[in-house]
Amino acid sequence: MLATALAVKKKEIVSDPVKTRDGYFILQVLSTGESHPTDEEAAYAQASANCREEKAQLLIPQAIMELINKSKVVYHLD
Repeated sequence: MLATALAVKKKEIVSDPVKTRDGYFILQVLSTGESHPTDEEAAYAQASANCREEKAQLLIPQAIMELINKSKVVYHLD
């Protein structure tokens, strides 16, 4: 998959599906640049970090609601 993605240009969509152990995928390169990893191991590490960050962002509202529900806030009217 990585070799195919590295062979196409930015915004280009691969014409043939790429087969992995998880199934078939159509790839589109969304960005390129010197800041992106050039080897497979670094690319997987960056993708994994991005995935964890996205999942964390989705969990923040849920965590806030859980904290609110656990808190014992008492409102007093004067």
